[in-house]
Amino acid sequence: MADKDAIAKQVYDNAVSNVAASQAQVESARAALVTANTNLSRSTIRAPFSGTIGISQVRLGALVNPGTTLLNTLSSTSPIAIEFQVNEKDISKFAQMQSSHSSSDLSLLLPDGSTYEGKGSITTIDRAVDPATGTIKIRATFPNNANALRAGMNITMNVSTTSATEEIVVPYKAVFEQLGVFNLYAVNDSSKAEIRQVKLGIKAGDKIVIKEGVKDGEKIVVDGAMNVQNGVKVVDAATAAQQAAKGAPKGK
Repeated sequence: MADKDAIAKQVYDNAVSNVAASQAQVESARAALVTANTNLSRSTIRAPFSGTIGISQVRLGALVNPGTTLLNTLSSTSPIAIEFQVNEKDISKFAQMQSSHSSSDLSLLLPDGSTYEGKGSITTIDRAVDPATGTIKIRATFPNNANALRAGMNITMNVSTTSATEEIVVPYKAVFEQLGVFNLYAVNDSSKAEIRQVKLGIKAGDKIVIKEGVKDGEKIVVDGAMNVQNGVKVVDAATAAQQAAKGAPKGK
C-alpha cells in the first residue's frame, strides 16, 4: 500500500518504527535470557577435576563476596602428587628417571613407619634452580586408590640409586648433630672415643653414607653415643660381657 501511496507516509513510518522497536525488545529479552542462564549455571559450582573436597569454610547464610571468599578446597586423590627438593648436582639423575618413566625407583615411608605399597614416577621438574638453596623442586605422582595418602601429609621419600664406587655406610643412630655440624664417635687404637666431624651422603633406611670423616675398617660408637665423651675408653658389647662374666663370683 505504501508503494501505491494508498496510505499516509506517517502511518508507514510509524509501522516501520514499531517493527524495529519490537525487534529490539526481542534482542533485549534474548540477552536477559542468556544472563539468567549464566547466573543459573554460576549458582552450581562444578569441580574442574575429580578428587576429595574438604570441610566447608562457610556456613549456610554467611555473607560471601565473589572472588574473595574461600568456600572450600578440592584435592586430587588418585593419582596424587608428591613434591620434594633435590640438590642441583642430582638433576641429571632425576631427569633420566623422568625420561625412562620408571615406576620402581621411588617408594614412600608413611608417618606411622609403614611402607606405602604403590610405586611412583617423576612427572615434573621445575624450570629453575633456587639460587638461595641450590636445590630444584621435583614432582612425582603415586597411585592412591585406597586414599592412604592425604594432601599436606609429611612422608619420607626413598629413591633407589646405585654408586659407581664403594662407600662407607653406618647406622644412622650413630650420627648426632651439634650446632649444625654432624659428628660421630670413632674408636682409636687406644680404645678411646674420638669425636669426628663427618660429611653425610644419602640415607638408606636406618643407615647413612659417610662421605668424609671415617675410614674403612674403623670402629664407631653406635649405641649410647649421646652418653659418650671425647677421650673416654670404650669397649664393645661382647668384650663388656666377657669382662662381666670373668668378674662375677662363682657359686659353691
